[in-house]
Amino acid sequence: MFHERKSGVAVHRSLAGGNAGDTYTGQAYGDDTICPVCNGLHPIFETQQVYEVARTIVDCIIGGPTMMVGVLRSNDGRYFAACSPANASDGYNAFIGAVTGTHKRFLPSLTIAGNIPDDGTRSRGGLPLNATFIRSCKVNGSPMAGRCAAPKLLHFAIKNLLPRPWVMSEVMYDPAGTSLAYRDYITAPSCSTCAVLLPYMVCPRKQHANLQEFTGLIRNQWGGW
Repeated sequence: MFHERKSGVAVHRSLAGGNAGDTYTGQAYGDDTICPVCNGLHPIFETQQVYEVARTIVDCIIGGPTMMVGVLRSNDGRYFAACSPANASDGYNAFIGAVTGTHKRFLPSLTIAGNIPDDGTRSRGGLPLNATFIRSCKVNGSPMAGRCAAPKLLHFAIKNLLPRPWVMSEVMYDPAGTSLAYRDYITAPSCSTCAVLLPYMVCPRKQHANLQEFTGLIRNQWGGW
């Protein structure tokens, strides 16, 4: 059973991008709130095939801490993967072992998306999102902004101009059952911090007013910083 989208739009649909016949699961990322920059929605849909790749990676992880695993597919059929632990950490190494070890024969060819650079990133429209702004997107009780798999994948996709539409999935690796918010192997909806950050990242608008002003528009909805 997949989590329902928080925004509750759309029913199952067929997506031709990347792999014809792939089906929408009911989950999407980046549209949990109306984009404060352009007042629109920019959903990145999850599909069954992308979910299954993410779940296979989770199934292949040996050891390592609880983490989020994400997979993005570009419209030319290429797959990209990321995890929430920082580069070179024990969790990251366990993730790399899963995608490069003996079980990689069960996976498509994957390119790894690492950390967002310390100096920040840019939106799909080219707007600079510096480190101070990214940190300001953190919501109380949620992970630091930019640490989850989804923003790492979107940073990589934007930087490398991957052909759209993109489809994406995040799946929790939590064999010990320590997470209260997500279940092991199950599609993970965006955390509250990503619900704030991702709309900025995927917005195609090329001009904006003060980003901190836009962030303030959704402060109350997500519990403050």
